[in-house]
Amino acid sequence: MGCVVLFAVALSGPAAAKPQTVTIDEAVPFSSSQLADAVALRAGDVSLTIHVARQGDALKVEVGGSSQVVVVDLADPEAAVRVVAMVVVALGAEPPALAPPGMDVVTPAPAVVAPAVAVVAPVPTVSRFAVRGMVGLWRLDDREDVTAYTGAVAYRFAPALRLAASVTSQNRITHEPGRWTIVRLGLEALQYEPFGIEGGLLVVPDAFGPVPGAYADAHYYLALGSHVRLVGTVGAHWMKVDQIYCEDPCAFKSETRSAYLHGGLEWRL
Repeated sequence: MGCVVLFAVALSGPAAAKPQTVTIDEAVPFSSSQLADAVALRAGDVSLTIHVARQGDALKVEVGGSSQVVVVDLADPEAAVRVVAMVVVALGAEPPALAPPGMDVVTPAPAVVAPAVAVVAPVPTVSRFAVRGMVGLWRLDDREDVTAYTGAVAYRFAPALRLAASVTSQNRITHEPGRWTIVRLGLEALQYEPFGIEGGLLVVPDAFGPVPGAYADAHYYLALGSHVRLVGTVGAHWMKVDQIYCEDPCAFKSETRSAYLHGGLEWRL
């Protein structure tokens, strides 16, 4: 259920304008106050009744008795609210005011009225693919810190879900100067964007055989532009290192569990 907020737009004249009524459903990536401000910047003191709802990967914008479905970048709330505000202004455009009483008005002859043409505001191109590059610090079971580098690619197959694949290169304490190459595949939930929760399985190729495991990450995204975001990640993983050849005591076991902190950039293609 959406929330309704009324905003009064002040006039410099003697009378105040009627308030805008803005209804925003919960799945829309911006708030009613953000949309009201954006509309006021473009339409001044007009009085409009506005309703915005999610419709698949797009937004349905209703103004009075008119409506328009527009595709916006749901991951970029600032760009989305600008596009929706332009559509609201186009749908809510009023006819010119009547002449004041007492003025000579020439009534035009009846004319054939052409059908109204819907004005579609320009919308940004939304890509489902993104690539990410990150560097971070990993802490192993024995509290030793190692540096790791991660490259990832993600595919958004639903409005709030992405398939994520990544490869991490990490120092191997037990095989220095060798490195672990950790391959991961998982799902990322984006219902609460700019936060993302990712989890999945991993495998580490090794001379003794592949080492399986699992991981969980929490991401925070900060938009730097229409296609670039700053990414901060905290997470942890577990590897089943006891299945590879290991004498007792096993040095590998210090690398069974790791916690890590990453930072980097994501580019939406």
